[in-house]
Amino acid sequence: MKLTIVTPEKIVLDSTSVKELLIPGIKGEIGILPGHAPLVSTLGSGVLKYCLSNEEKGFQEIAVSWGYCEVQADTVVVLAESAETKKELDKDKVGKALEDILKKLQDPYLSPEEMRTLQQEERKQRTFLRLLK
Repeated sequence: MKLTIVTPEKIVLDSTSVKELLIPGIKGEIGILPGHAPLVSTLGSGVLKYCLSNEEKGFQEIAVSWGYCEVQADTVVVLAESAETKKELDKDKVGKALEDILKKLQDPYLSPEEMRTLQQEERKQRTFLRLLK
């Protein structure tokens, strides 16, 4: 099946042939194999894993956060707010960003909207750290 991953800034994968896919859905991980029933799902923040069709090696991984996934019989399209590979991330920068977010979350005067935004960003940075381990 063909996998495409797109963010507002870039095309991460374009019709890459995969034999298995694990997607971080908002309510848990979704396993996808060729011939899967049609599906539309909301993405959570997590590590998307896929196994290339032409390789016997394990899974490739990409950190994704928020978005949607559409599955058809032979295609999967992931529209994500962000998608980063290990090569694109720097552990020190991610750690610093997470530290800054956690400090901001200590502010007792945050509005509910600011709190939600910071919590989403915290989950995103924690996903990046999981990918880098």
